[in-house]
Amino acid sequence: MNPLLEEIEALTLNHYNQHADAFWLGTKDHDVAQNYEAFLAPFPHDKKLDILDFGCGPGIYMKMLANDYKVSGVDISEGMLESASKLLPDNKFYLGNFLSIS
Repeated sequence: MNPLLEEIEALTLNHYNQHADAFWLGTKDHDVAQNYEAFLAPFPHDKKLDILDFGCGPGIYMKMLANDYKVSGVDISEGMLESASKLLPDNKFYLGNFLSIS
């Protein structure tokens, strides 16, 4: 991997792991309905979808999606996944690194 990308990734991951709870508290009340509707618009409305939230963070979007769909989350930050799993204990979460996908 590119050394610059490795450094950026390490800095970002460290920040998110240290501030996951604060990030969740700062975003948990955001109204994401507009984004939710725009995301779902192209999909069939009469089908139960399985959705993977890649970069799920603390699970803000997953919480809305979980009302109607089966959702799983992937994030690089263990801290963010801990926050998301507290919010949605019945959902699946995976630790994943975006830069190592090939």
